[in-house]
Amino acid sequence: METRTEGDIRRDLGIKIVIRNESDKWKAAYYEIAQEYFFGVLKIGDKFKFEDINEIARYELGEPHHENCFGGLCARLKTRLLKNELIAEVGFEKSAIPTNNSSRIATYLKVK
Repeated sequence: METRTEGDIRRDLGIKIVIRNESDKWKAAYYEIAQEYFFGVLKIGDKFKFEDINEIARYELGEPHHENCFGGLCARLKTRLLKNELIAEVGFEKSAIPTNNSSRIATYLKVK
């Protein structure tokens, strides 16, 4: 069983607050972009990073009200796709975004 630290709990609460405070219109448009990318652009066997989706959303929608909104929405999307076995984590790559806090981010493979 996974043990959650106080830091994990605080992080998750912060993500929920950030997502809750974003407009429903912006979130719906983000998920529409993600769905179009995943089902319309990616083919089975293609590798991708969630920052790919975020960059399209940033171009199409502009910035969310808080920078952590992208991470929160990605986390929810990733959980759904992994749970439904549509993607598999295949490794890590350097982020293409210079301001990204993480130097290495997960890469995924579309499997279904």
